Amino acid sequence: MRPSFAPCPCLAIPNSRSRAGRHGASVAAGALVLALLAVLGSPQARAQGAQGIVAQSIFAQDVLVFSASQAFRYESNLLRLPSGLSAAAATGGAATSRSDLVSTTTIGARFAREFSLQHVRADATVYRTRFRDNEVFDGTGYSLGGGWEWAYGRQWYGNATLRADRALASFSDIRSGERNEVDTEFLRLQAGYRFTPSWSAIGAVDVLRRDNSAARFEGFDVRIAGVEGGARWEPRSGADWRFLWRHSEGSYPNRQVFDALGNPLPVTIDNGYSEDRLFTRLGLEPSDKTRVQADIGYTSRRFENLSQRDFGGITFGIDYTWRGSDLFQATAYARRDIGGAETLTATYVDTRLVGTSARVLLGGRTSLNLQAEYGRQDYAGDPGFVLLSGPTRDDRIGLLAATIRYEVARRIWLSFVARYERRDSNYAAFDFGARTLGVTAEMLL
Repeated sequence: MRPSFAPCPCLAIPNSRSRAGRHGASVAAGALVLALLAVLGSPQARAQGAQGIVAQSIFAQDVLVFSASQAFRYESNLLRLPSGLSAAAATGGAATSRSDLVSTTTIGARFAREFSLQHVRADATVYRTRFRDNEVFDGTGYSLGGGWEWAYGRQWYGNATLRADRALASFSDIRSGERNEVDTEFLRLQAGYRFTPSWSAIGAVDVLRRDNSAARFEGFDVRIAGVEGGARWEPRSGADWRFLWRHSEGSYPNRQVFDALGNPLPVTIDNGYSEDRLFTRLGLEPSDKTRVQADIGYTSRRFENLSQRDFGGITFGIDYTWRGSDLFQATAYARRDIGGAETLTATYVDTRLVGTSARVLLGGRTSLNLQAEYGRQDYAGDPGFVLLSGPTRDDRIGLLAATIRYEVARRIWLSFVARYERRDSNYAAFDFGARTLGVTAEMLL
């Protein structure tokens, strides 16, 4: 018989303090400054400006592209609740409905230019999300970024990336009546030096910062600093092979005091850790119809507190893509990684996943995208299960999705999506099934 925990009604508390926006504005400004300095300050850029500019845009061959979209989606189980649990019971009455109709209005801009050996890009997106029945979660999010791919002579090269995002926290593991916005900021600087046309020494440093707006979840705020170095081999065949070592330090400025269901832990926990990873990263095209991308290595993570959570093992990501024709492309993938992309309550989740995706062109204006995934998640990084001396949470997850995209006119698209997610856990409180149906209209200016 599986353990069944009752969610703590104290989750539905007023948002007495918000730290959202404390750092977002400064990072957003930094992203734009990074791009503008690279554009305006490079002598090569000024010289190249008289000769013409090569545009770099994922949407069109334009230097600057504006976009706008309106999306509506129906969620059959918005809060990802187990069967039989109402939204009001899970959130102390703050949320009123398991299902909901969600509206998202988005505006954005992308900029890209190439100046001789310098490539500069910047993007900004702002979106407003409204919930028909659960208005408590209404809010505004954004995604800002800048990048500079640089080269100096024939030997030095590198890139700089800066991002700042604000989004509503996932409902996958935290069912709260309190709106929790997650601010994420990321900076990465990478450089390489070519000893020969094929061999380079490469290195990088990066920092990540994640903050939660709701005071109740401040124990999940995290700062991660990383450094990596190694060698890169680019033979004439077009392959890209990297051999790397990476070290990172994760620190949590606030101690964790609640478990995944909002119940108080018996003691407060410092989740700080050190991690080392030795790995190789490969990209190659065995033929004109196939491509392989792989990231394989050994990862070791060590905790200062509750060392029962220490991890050591093989982690990998392998993608195999086959292009049958201009009308059909399919990808199969397998991954094992540790991370907390979806959850705030565990410093890592050991995820093993297999999946496949396919893209089919149905005529000149219509495409069909299909995806299927199945995986297993082991929450060995969650201190709650260690302290309570219970079995570690072990989930089975599945996903089926289909998207049809139709070009109504030049730079105007309609997309229709159908999606089904399912999770089965050894803890009944984390089971759920959810259906999503959506439509999106998008326009580029």
